[in-house]
Amino acid sequence: MAYVHRARNPSGLGPLLGWPVHVLVLALAVALAYGHTLDVPFYLDDFSSILENSLVYHWQGFAALRAYAPMRVLTYASFALNHRWGGFDPVGYHLVNLAIHFLAGVAVYGFTRGVLRTPHVEGSVSPSVRAGLPLFVALVFLLHPLQTGAVTYIVQRLASMAALFYVAALAAYLQARLAARARTRILGSAACALCAFLALFTKENAATLPGALLLLELVLVRPRRSDWPWLAGVLMGSAALVWLLTALSFGGDPFSLGAMRDLASQSRQISRGTYLATQMPVLWTYIRLFFWPVGLHLDRSVDLHHFGDATALWALAGHLALVSIAALAARPRPLVAFGVLFYYLAHSIESGIIPIPELAFEHRSYLPNLGLCLACGDLLRTGLPKPIGARHVVPLAALVPLLLGCATWRRNEQWRDPIAFWQDNVRRAPTKARAWGQLGKSLVLAGRPEDGLRALKES
Repeated sequence: MAYVHRARNPSGLGPLLGWPVHVLVLALAVALAYGHTLDVPFYLDDFSSILENSLVYHWQGFAALRAYAPMRVLTYASFALNHRWGGFDPVGYHLVNLAIHFLAGVAVYGFTRGVLRTPHVEGSVSPSVRAGLPLFVALVFLLHPLQTGAVTYIVQRLASMAALFYVAALAAYLQARLAARARTRILGSAACALCAFLALFTKENAATLPGALLLLELVLVRPRRSDWPWLAGVLMGSAALVWLLTALSFGGDPFSLGAMRDLASQSRQISRGTYLATQMPVLWTYIRLFFWPVGLHLDRSVDLHHFGDATALWALAGHLALVSIAALAARPRPLVAFGVLFYYLAHSIESGIIPIPELAFEHRSYLPNLGLCLACGDLLRTGLPKPIGARHVVPLAALVPLLLGCATWRRNEQWRDPIAFWQDNVRRAPTKARAWGQLGKSLVLAGRPEDGLRALKES
């Protein structure tokens, strides 16, 4: 049986606090922070994935795309459409990326509105919080400079587009779960299934979606005991379907443990244990960049770690402590608990036990950052001491997105100048040969061959 939400009359909020105005604010925020990025050139994997990819500039059908990238068909199809409409002019690619980023922010806004209607949260929020918190969470998500790695970096439409469908699926699930009318439940369930399917064939990290639905139920909805049999069947069936579609897409046997092991690896040069140990400090880097976004750079230099290393062990201990605190906070602070646990869940594929050749990339935090945005929004409304909190929560809620937007605008200015961009990268990662090579290439193309050759010698 679905939990039935009874709408409350948000008296006194006024029309200016309505969702249409909020959506316009989100659109304006994206335009101001990213409007000057349309001339940003192609970088790194943009060349191999788009400019040099015959499947993009010579359409050969979805069958060819499935053979090339089975779980990324929709993203590469979107690149092909970009090329058909505008060739290799980066403007068209950036416009699509900005539209996807904006829609992802709208999905975050809708999801947060749904979260505030869940049984374990609804009674603890005032009408003003119900109106303002979704806008704050969506603005932080859209304006955080860490997100530029999935927006301004064209090829990482993979991350932003998958996140759009993923979060839309979560929002649709809540709409269906909390609806009083059968028609709304049916439409919401259908929308959830469609968005989940689209997310799964946009990027592989969407496979965590069944886990996110389970997390929603455990932390925020808390179903009655009588609901668990059918709910468990739905969630387990969803997880089984995700595995079945993934295995069949890669041509593997969905009933073979060996096939499962082979699919859960993109690199044979690093063991699962080493990769997982290496990701322990990497995850703290992502968390640090969320709270203090200084030192962003595209091509990061990461040392390999093992679980015998003190660095990996201390990092692991910190993660376990944070997860434990979040789990214990599930009853008094459900939004914080869900946000933290979702952050780790959303990172689990790319920063877990599936070895990937690239050890760290900032775009991998695009979807997980939703969890931290939600947790920080809740802490902002409840964590300040009274009466200071009541006086300053609104100015702080306005100041945070403003500062993040300014930082994003400045980061995007770096993206516009490849030479300055790569000079900053090699300053922060001086041992990264690929970054030196990209700097040398940029200098040569800018008519500075001598400087370019010096940089290339460092690569």
